[in-house]
Amino acid sequence: MHIFKKLLTGLTVLLSCALPAILVAAETPAESIHLGNTHVTPHIEVAMEPGRNIVFCSTFQITWNLMKNDIIEEDIQLEKPLDLVRFLNHGLTTKEDISEEDYLAMAGYGADDITNKINRALRRKFGSDAPVVHSKYNKADVIFAYAFLMKELLFEHAFEDFKDPITFYGHTNEAQVEAFGIFKCSGQRHRKLRDQVEIIDYMNHHDFIIRLKSKHPDDEIILANVEPGRTLLATFEKVNWRIAKCRRYAKPESIGENDILQIPKFDLSIDHSYEPLLDLYLVNKGFEDYFVAEARQDIRFRLDECGATSKSEAIFALKKGPPVDFRALNFQQSVYAVSQEKGWSIPLSCLVGGECRFDGWK
Repeated sequence: MHIFKKLLTGLTVLLSCALPAILVAAETPAESIHLGNTHVTPHIEVAMEPGRNIVFCSTFQITWNLMKNDIIEEDIQLEKPLDLVRFLNHGLTTKEDISEEDYLAMAGYGADDITNKINRALRRKFGSDAPVVHSKYNKADVIFAYAFLMKELLFEHAFEDFKDPITFYGHTNEAQVEAFGIFKCSGQRHRKLRDQVEIIDYMNHHDFIIRLKSKHPDDEIILANVEPGRTLLATFEKVNWRIAKCRRYAKPESIGENDILQIPKFDLSIDHSYEPLLDLYLVNKGFEDYFVAEARQDIRFRLDECGATSKSEAIFALKKGPPVDFRALNFQQSVYAVSQEKGWSIPLSCLVGGECRFDGWK
């Protein structure tokens, strides 16, 4: 079980099954619905399940907090009771957990030109790296909350880039994945790399916690190979308790002679929509005419021999009035496909697909 915890940027990746979509390069963002056993969560009270990967970033929770505290001024209540809403209202992660220089979070009314205010603030803080928020949220019937996070942590000295892949063992499967680290620690040749690794707690080959040091002394990357708790929060608390205990009672160790460090590379690019929230009306007094029009989070994360980069954008938009009605013409259950001459009733060719196991799927 591998946990990746990126301190100060609110991004965590926990791997429980070998999923190449997370561990290899992603040329284009993947919609989360196509990632199988990977679950994107906006809160840390999510239950841990064997064989399921967890991806968490605090940006959507921050937009929820802004909407709750600055606009609604109480817990957000929707017409349908959802555990997701209950957990988000707990607000266990906040913008105070992130360095001020690494994020921007704002909320307001479309009638008050909120998107232009956000875009100006983004350019001031992130320059040419700033995203552009669409002007469609600048409407009188929209309330808009937005958060953007960007952080780069580089190692002083690049770790070794392994030529051959390593085997990542999941709960029920395994995969060959690209990796970096120290192939076999040997004297002066690896001295600079050894100084970038701190072994915080080591029980055995299957239970240990390490810290990777970056150029910035206040930022760190925690990697833990541990058995998870019942929830992501419980896992955090378990890892943090072990870190605090070891730092209080024991001196951290360095990589020793002949030690091996193998870390899977991450190249994560996910677009996620929190579908259960969409089109639900608020029941908070004074906001009964508003429904959730958009609840979305995009996450980009990369970890390799040079360091870690993370970027995330979250949008939480309320709109006044009835939800937009549309027809979804999605062939996702059964398919009857016919090729025939116009005006004839007998097909030239015909295909009926209704099973997931079908050799003709592309």
